[in-house]
Amino acid sequence: MKKMLMVVAVLLLSASIASAECQMCSNLKGADMQKTWGSRLGSGLCNVAFGWTEIFFRPGKVVAEGGNPIVGFFRGVGNAITRTGAGAVEVVTFWTPGESVASLDTCPFCGYK
Repeated sequence: MKKMLMVVAVLLLSASIASAECQMCSNLKGADMQKTWGSRLGSGLCNVAFGWTEIFFRPGKVVAEGGNPIVGFFRGVGNAITRTGAGAVEVVTFWTPGESVASLDTCPFCGYK
């Protein structure tokens, strides 16, 4: 019972984070390198920590778009690998100037909307 309550609490907290205005995305594309570095590091850590959740979210998103849930599962596995790998690269190279080496189209919070 405690595990189920923990899962529900985590899902509710992640839903409230995802619905908030994403400051991380605006900082990633900004010119202020102090904010960019922090956002890159935060984005990378979130991608490494939560990249695996694509396996659960992607099938529902594909079905909502009228697709096959099995295809959505395999897209989720591919996206999970990509997001986790790109997050690891971002964590290692967050301090480099210019655009991120492993830039994804979305940050970990905007990607699940």
